[in-house]
Amino acid sequence: MNSELRARARRCRFVLAACWFVGFGSLAGCGLNTGAGPLPTVHLEIAVASGDEQSAAPGEKLREPLVVLVRNQFGFPVAGVAVSFEVTQGGGIATVGTRTSTDGRVETQLTLGPDVGPNTVVASVADVASLSVTFTENAVAPATRSLAAGGLPATMTAGVPGNFTVTARDASGRTNGLYRGTVKLTSTDPGAVLPASYTFGASDAGSHTFPVALGSAGTWSVTATDTRDPGLTATQYGIKVVGKPKKLLLTGLPGSVGAGSVSSVTLTVVDSAGVVVTGYAGTISFSSTDADPGVVLPSAYTFTAADAGAHSFPASVVLETFGPEIVTASDASAGITGSATVTVRTKGFVFASASGTPDPAHGHSHVHVNVAGCPDGGSVVAGSFWGYSTDDPTISFGSSSFSLSSLAFVYRSYLVRYKADGSVAWASVPTTDSTGSVSHAALCVLASGSTVVLGTGSGFPIDFGSSKTLKGSGLYAATYDESGACLSAMFLSSSYFVPTSIAALPSGGFALTAQYYGPATLGSISLPSSGFSYHALIAKLDAAFTPVWAVTGDDATGDTFLTPASISGATDDLIVAAGTFTGYGGAPALTFGTTTISGALYVPTTYLVGCKSDGTIAFVKTATGTCDLTSTAVTPTGKVLATGSITDAVTFGPGEPGAATVGVAGSTSFFVASFATDGALSWVKTTSYSGSSSTFFDAATGIACADDGSFAVTGNFTTGTLTFWDGVGVTTTIPAGSYFPQTSVFLASFKADGTAKWAKASKLVDFPDFDYLIAPSCSVSFCGDGGIVIAGKYGQGFSFGTTTPELELGTGEPTVTDLPFSPSTATSADESFCAKWFDY
Repeated sequence: MNSELRARARRCRFVLAACWFVGFGSLAGCGLNTGAGPLPTVHLEIAVASGDEQSAAPGEKLREPLVVLVRNQFGFPVAGVAVSFEVTQGGGIATVGTRTSTDGRVETQLTLGPDVGPNTVVASVADVASLSVTFTENAVAPATRSLAAGGLPATMTAGVPGNFTVTARDASGRTNGLYRGTVKLTSTDPGAVLPASYTFGASDAGSHTFPVALGSAGTWSVTATDTRDPGLTATQYGIKVVGKPKKLLLTGLPGSVGAGSVSSVTLTVVDSAGVVVTGYAGTISFSSTDADPGVVLPSAYTFTAADAGAHSFPASVVLETFGPEIVTASDASAGITGSATVTVRTKGFVFASASGTPDPAHGHSHVHVNVAGCPDGGSVVAGSFWGYSTDDPTISFGSSSFSLSSLAFVYRSYLVRYKADGSVAWASVPTTDSTGSVSHAALCVLASGSTVVLGTGSGFPIDFGSSKTLKGSGLYAATYDESGACLSAMFLSSSYFVPTSIAALPSGGFALTAQYYGPATLGSISLPSSGFSYHALIAKLDAAFTPVWAVTGDDATGDTFLTPASISGATDDLIVAAGTFTGYGGAPALTFGTTTISGALYVPTTYLVGCKSDGTIAFVKTATGTCDLTSTAVTPTGKVLATGSITDAVTFGPGEPGAATVGVAGSTSFFVASFATDGALSWVKTTSYSGSSSTFFDAATGIACADDGSFAVTGNFTTGTLTFWDGVGVTTTIPAGSYFPQTSVFLASFKADGTAKWAKASKLVDFPDFDYLIAPSCSVSFCGDGGIVIAGKYGQGFSFGTTTPELELGTGEPTVTDLPFSPSTATSADESFCAKWFDY
C-alpha cells in the first residue's frame, strides 16, 4: 500500500472489516495466483477519493462530486461493489449510491442544507456499515457585496409615509437571504421621519421594508447604510415632496355661461407653493351662491391614489341665476377650500355699440370694418374713416375722441377694444402729417390677447403710439397688447397693397391675403403682374412677419378687377383664400400656379384657392354662374367653409363627381358651401328671399368657425324676409313713408353639419324718408367665452325729415339697443358698430 493510500485511510477511518472468499475468476481479476490450492482471503478497503471539505452557500449544489474508492488489500480497484451515501448532518440532499466502476470509484452529488454549518455524508459498502468513510462539507453565508434601495413614490406629500425597501445582494446580484447586517437610514430632507437602525433577521430573507415620511417641500434622497461596513450603501434620489394641502383650485368653468348651460369643472389640490398634492385622499363637497332650485353641482367625492391630486367632473355644473355666481369646493376636515366666479348670462343678445360723431354737422364715412374675438370674451374692431369737412371732424369710442385736425378726405385708421360686456376698454388712432393717410384693413387676435393689424399708410412719419413710428409708405403690420399699447410696427412692403385678411397660425406665424397693383415685392419676394389690374396674393409670414412664401393670382390680359373680398381662413396645414374677379376690358383668366380660371366680361367669377403649409397649391376651385364668394373659414378638422351670394343658377364643383347646382329663390340667395381639405364639394345650401326687388346691398359677407366646428354667418339683406334652410328665417319691414328699399344686418348660427339653428336681424326705428344703407362689409368672429361678435357700418343718405333714425339690435330681448345715426344732418355719412350674441 503506497503512502497516499495510507494517508487517506487514516483521514477517512477506513476499516478492514470483512473477509470475502471469492472464486478463482475473481482472484484472477485481482492479480492473484490461480494455481491449485486453497483460495486466499480478500480484504476490501474504502477511502475518500475527492470532494471532501468543500464550501458553498446554504441550499447550493457543491461544485465537485463526492467520490469514494474501493480496493482490495493489494491496492487494486474492485468493481461491482455497492456503495450507499447518507446525509447525517446539515439537512443536505445526496444522490442515491451505486456500484463501483472498473476503476473502483463511485460518486454522488450533494446539495447543501438550508442553514449555515457543517454537512456530513457517510459513504458505506452495502450491508457492511462498519466499512465506511465520512465527508465533511461546510455551508457558509455568502458575502454581501451591495445593497439596493428604493420604492418611495417619485412625488410624495409632506408627512405622508411611503415604503422604502432595502435589499442585500451577493456578488451575482441575487438577494442574499442570509444577510444579518444592521442598516441605518438617513435623508437629505431635514424634516424626514425615519425608523431606528434595524438588524436583518432570518424572516427578512435579505429584504426589509421601512416606513419613511418626508416632511419638507423640495427634492430629496433617502440612503441605507450598513453600520459595520459603510461601503454597503444604497440611495434613492430625486424624491419630490410637495407640501400639505392648502388650497383647492377649480378650473374648466367658463368665465361666462348661459343660464341652464351645462359646464365641466376640474378640481386640483395644491400646497402653499402651488404644487399639486398628488397623495391627497380627502373628501370634498361643492356649494354655490346660486340658490335657484335648478342648480346642479357635483356630488361629494373622495380622492383616490389614481387621481394624483386632480379630478375632473365632466358635464356636472348648471347655474341658473343671472349675474356673477360663486362655485365653491371644500374639504371640511382638512380646512381647505377653493372657488371660481362664473358670470351667468341669458342666452341671446348681449350688446351693441357704435362709433360716435360729437359734431353731427361734419360726419364721416367708414371703410374696412373688421372684428376679431378675444380669448377673454372681448373683441377688437379695426377700421378706417374719413371726414367730409375740414372743420375738425371727430370720431369717438366711449370716452376716447379723435379729431382729423382740419383734414378732409384723408383716411385715418382706428382700433377699438371692447370688453366682454360691450364697454370700451381702449381705442387707438395712428397719426401722420397733413398729406398722409393710414388705413387699418385686417386684424387677428393672438392667444396671448395681443392684436395684430394690417394696413396701408402714407405720410411722414406714421405714429402708432408708444414710441412706435414708421417713416415711409406701404403695407404695414402693427401689434398692440391687451392694454392698447403698440408693441411693434413695421413695413412689409413699399408697393401698393390692399390687405384683406390676416390669420394667426396655431404653430406660430401668420397667413395673409391681399390685392396688389402692378409689379410689387413682399419682403424679399418679387410678385409678378401683368397689365394694370389688381392681382390676388396669398402669403405666409413667420412670427417676426418675415415672408416665407407667396402665391399669386395673375391675369395675363391685364383686364381683371378683383373685388375687395379675398378673405382667408387658415390652419397649420391649409391656408385658404376666396374672392371674386371680373373682366372689364375682355374675358378674364386668373391663374394660380398652373391652374387658370376663365371668366366672362362684366360677370363676377369666384375663386377658392387652398395652399399647403409649404406654399404648394392644394387646390384651385371655381363655380359657374353669377356667384360672389366673399368669405371663408377653415374648421379645426381642416374642412373649408365658404359663403357669398348668387343671382342665378350656380354650379359648385363643376366637372367633379360631387358637383351640385343650386338656383336662386327671389332675386338673390345667400349660400354656404362645405369643401373637403382637397377642395371637393361636400354640400351647399342656399337661402330663399322675398321682399324688395332691389338687390344692390344684399350680401353674405362674413363667416367664422368655432372650436367645435359650428359656424356663424353675417351679412345684409334688403328689407323683406330672408329664410335659411331648416325653416330658420328673419324679417325686416319697410318703414312707413320710406321712398327707398332698406337693408338690415343679419346674423345666423349653424351646427357643424350645416343645420341652421337661429337667425337674428336688425330693425329700423324712427326712419321716415331716408336712403338707409348698410354696406356689405360686416364681419363675424367667435370670442373665447363662446360669444359671437359682428362688426360693420351703418349710415344714412339724404335727410328729408326732422326725426333721428336709429338702428335697433337685440329686438325683443331684455338688452335691446338702438344705435343712433349721429350725423343726422349730414349727407351720406355712416358709423361703425360692434354687436355680440351668445348662442340660443
